[in-house]
Amino acid sequence: MGMNLRYSPLSYDQASGTFDFGGHNVVGALGECYGKRYFVCGRSGHDAGDGRTPKKAFKTIEYAMLTQAAHRSSKAYDYDWGDEIIVMPGTYVESMTTNLTNVTLKGAITHNPNLVIVTPTDGSAYAGSLDNATIRGMTFRSSNGTNTTYAAFRAQNMYRSIIDGCIFEAGANIADSTGFRIGLEVGTGTTIYWMQRSRFTNNLIGTRYSGMNFYYGICFGPTCTTSAYDKYQVMQDSTIGWNDVAAETYGIEMNVRYTTGSNAMIRNNNVHGGLLYNGNCRYEGIRAYDRGHNNKQIKVYWNNISAQSDCINGFDSQNVMGNIVGLGSGQGTPADEVMCN
Repeated sequence: MGMNLRYSPLSYDQASGTFDFGGHNVVGALGECYGKRYFVCGRSGHDAGDGRTPKKAFKTIEYAMLTQAAHRSSKAYDYDWGDEIIVMPGTYVESMTTNLTNVTLKGAITHNPNLVIVTPTDGSAYAGSLDNATIRGMTFRSSNGTNTTYAAFRAQNMYRSIIDGCIFEAGANIADSTGFRIGLEVGTGTTIYWMQRSRFTNNLIGTRYSGMNFYYGICFGPTCTTSAYDKYQVMQDSTIGWNDVAAETYGIEMNVRYTTGSNAMIRNNNVHGGLLYNGNCRYEGIRAYDRGHNNKQIKVYWNNISAQSDCINGFDSQNVMGNIVGLGSGQGTPADEVMCN
């Protein structure tokens, strides 16, 4: 025996895009069980709306993030039902700083990240911390203004989070420009910044249409490697994998002081240069610099690397396996790598 919907109290409100069942908002009830969904549209959105439907979308991503954070904090301490922020195609000239917690931020068409571009006038496209967050299907550009040393995307901390299927492009390829960074650009002290139980996968750090590349593709901590910037950068139970990384100087720079040695992996990446240096990274492709603590337990497996200097440098030899490397003229290669010129 089925329900006769013709005479049931279920009705659909076309204006709001919601279902009503006997005076109760079905979509609203499900939203409280499974999290809220917010929409952003830079072309027709208004931050004065509630952002809950495409017709009432917010105008800026940062405002949607602030709204989601306020909603989450108004709930019980264990609220983790999984909100969503869906960004419609367009170019968003803004810098996002709000921490992302228990939320998915994604482009409306995730398989085409070129349709959603975040391009700041200054600073980073994103500069916050991620906790149980997912980011998919978006393009992040670094600033072409005065603060070009800021990364296109900077996660101070990344815990239980995923960044997948995104593009990172350089606004300017001057010294210290960076695609993706964990930690801070500058500063002293012993504050710990970490990437734990997280994944950075299937992303493209590449050449913008104007031909500009980052100097650093992926960087943990400040790009400066002097003791004056001695930070504790931790990578634990995390993977950087299946990415295409084009960077002029260093492909992946791990300025880590402690990695704790627990399931931290750099694997299956394509690391190379851009338009300069015959398509090679000018210096190392994947490099660990831990400021003298000799604690390089990150596993470096099955990467394809092309560099003018050492393709892999600074990792314990037993943790380097199955990589295919191509070196510039006159450069040597560690015995645990496979040479491919």
